[in-house]
Amino acid sequence: MLGRVRPEKVYAARVQGDSMIDEHICDGDIALIENRPEARDGEIVVALVDETYATLKRLYKHGAEVELRPSNSQLESIRVPARNVRVQGIFRVFCARQSKTRVLLRFLAIVRIAAASLHPGNSHPQINSSSTISNALLTASV
Repeated sequence: MLGRVRPEKVYAARVQGDSMIDEHICDGDIALIENRPEARDGEIVVALVDETYATLKRLYKHGAEVELRPSNSQLESIRVPARNVRVQGIFRVFCARQSKTRVLLRFLAIVRIAAASLHPGNSHPQINSSSTISNALLTASV
């Protein structure tokens, strides 16, 4: 799910819109994002476009341009100069729409599992909730 991602490198973003519906990422879902500024072609990213809006799309590099491709056959890709796009993170997993409490509990459980995988001998690793969940519900448009 999160693989070898360090828990402090993960944040949550509430999905708005239906551009990633074919990936089963729906409006209102919570996406767990690895805070990483580089992406490989085809990865689903949170991209900041023109320093004005964030979007969740598949990223493809085409020389001096970047294509941000939705996973919705009803929508068109966005092509912009690469200098106008800043990757804010890589999509890792989503939690279906639920109450905020259930989402945060699920998020903490995932972080604990990830932390345990980084510290195999410790079945109850200490997690600093304030650093793990700071800005936990950032909104990203899709």
